[in-house]
Amino acid sequence: MTPRTSTSGGAAAEPPVWDAATLPRMVGHDATLHARMLELFLRDAPGQIDAIKHAAEAGDLLLAAGAAHTLKTSARMVGALRMGLLCEDIETAADTAEAAQCRTLISGLADSYQRARAYIRGPQPGGGPV
Repeated sequence: MTPRTSTSGGAAAEPPVWDAATLPRMVGHDATLHARMLELFLRDAPGQIDAIKHAAEAGDLLLAAGAAHTLKTSARMVGALRMGLLCEDIETAADTAEAAQCRTLISGLADSYQRARAYIRGPQPGGGPV
């Protein structure tokens, strides 16, 4: 895969791990709805990551692409933008039958989720996100 480029021809800036303004832009300013959507994302994403990994390991790139697409949508909806971009890259690699690239990208998915989770959970006693 080639590096992403911006519309001005230079390297595209990497999106933030998490953008807290995304969810309100998507669904309005209902704090209860936000909390529910974030909890569902945090609950469901690990299983979706496992599904992507298992599909790729089994050589089922079509299934891996579909699972990556689903997770991409969820991640972007709640503001986990960097994870959404990674899922997009996984989906593209799987759709174009780049199995090795797909596996390489998938290897970073759990870490990407943990980073997003830390931002979503916010600061904990003793400093920084979890």
